[in-house]
Amino acid sequence: MLKFIYNAIVFFSLNCFSQEVFQYEFDENITIDVLDNAEEGVIANGKFIRGIYDTEIIVYTKFDRINEASKISDEKGMNKFLKGIKKGVLNSTKGTLISETFSTTEDFKVFSVENVKFFYIKIVLEVQEQKKIVENYSFIYKGAIYSIQFMIDGDNFDKNKAFRTNIIESIKFNEYH
Repeated sequence: MLKFIYNAIVFFSLNCFSQEVFQYEFDENITIDVLDNAEEGVIANGKFIRGIYDTEIIVYTKFDRINEASKISDEKGMNKFLKGIKKGVLNSTKGTLISETFSTTEDFKVFSVENVKFFYIKIVLEVQEQKKIVENYSFIYKGAIYSIQFMIDGDNFDKNKAFRTNIIESIKFNEYH
C-alpha cells in the first residue's frame, strides 16, 4: 500500500510539474513561452516543438521557406496556406469538418514590430465521435513562416482560453538578428 501511495505522489508531482512554461528562444528571430514537457524536432525545411498542457496539444512550427513565404505574404496567400493547414488537420486526424473561421488578427498586444500580421484559423471537427477544436495562429517574419497550433476537446476549449492567449502574447520578436 505504501508503495502505491509513493508512486501516486510521484506521478501527480511529475504531472503537475510538467504543466509549467518558460521563455524559450525558438530561433534567432523569436522567443516564446513553451511547456517544460515539450519535445523539439526537425521537419523538412524547418523545426517544431510539441507539448501537452492539461488535455491540450500545442505545436509550434517554423518553416524556412523564403520562396514560400514570399508567395503568402498577403492575405490571399496566407488564406491559401491556412486552407492547407485545414486539409492537413483533417487528414492527420481523420476528422470530419464541422465549422471553420478564418481571420486576420491585428488586435494582439504582441505586435511590437511593424508589418507582422497574424493569420488565424479555427477548425471545429469530429474525431471518433468526439468534438475537437483546433486553433492556428500563423505569421511570416524575416522570411520564415511560423505557426502555433492548439488542439483540445470541444468541452474544454473555454477552460484553457487564458493559457492560449498567454502563449500568443508571450511572443517576442528579436529585431536585431
